[in-house]
Amino acid sequence: FFEEAVTQELSGVLEGHNVFIVAYGLPCTGKTHTIFGTTGQTRVKQEARGVITRCGQQLFDTIQRPENAGLSCRITVTFGHLFENGRVADLFDAKKRSLNVVEKGTSGTQWYEVEGLTEQVVTSAQDVLRLVEKGYLMRNATGCVSETAGGGTHGKVSLRGNAPLQQYRQHNSHAIFKFTAETVNVASSGEATVASVVVVDLAGLGIEKSLSGATCADVGIESMHQVLRS
Repeated sequence: FFEEAVTQELSGVLEGHNVFIVAYGLPCTGKTHTIFGTTGQTRVKQEARGVITRCGQQLFDTIQRPENAGLSCRITVTFGHLFENGRVADLFDAKKRSLNVVEKGTSGTQWYEVEGLTEQVVTSAQDVLRLVEKGYLMRNATGCVSETAGGGTHGKVSLRGNAPLQQYRQHNSHAIFKFTAETVNVASSGEATVASVVVVDLAGLGIEKSLSGATCADVGIESMHQVLRS
């Protein structure tokens, strides 16, 4: 997937081109595996690494090419866990569990930012790998408490103190990893560019079984599908 769909897209990041990669669809079809790789094997096996780590490797390989010797590039990353209630947990800081998403810009140019999300500087693909592992472990830890009597699968999740992040309904949240590349041509013009590479592991598509068959229960996923298709 990375070689066919991502490699070419990343080629223009140092020139200021943004890239958005999203994995979406049914639960248990390989979205998280594709984005993060094979848990526990990414340090020792290149083939076990997921899209995020491979993006970091390609970015640093591009920076080190002889033709880019005149470029100065600073790369930072953020890693957020977006819950269905619109709040964000910082996967680089266990104390930041309920950050706000705020709308910025004017009517002509609008975007959304997460207030207080930790930004980490990375200088190598190994830095990216280490941070991906750290955030992935925090996201997928177990132990959250269901507040619904009986502990049913539709219980509301409580995040207390440094409790793990994994929701009781694990398919109701999204992981968003973002690279920001600030590049300056120090050899000639001094021109500066800023570009982002955003990788999203979208929550699994909800499925409800009925006599008429399986139907989609997540309107947000269907909306995303319509946008991508058009």
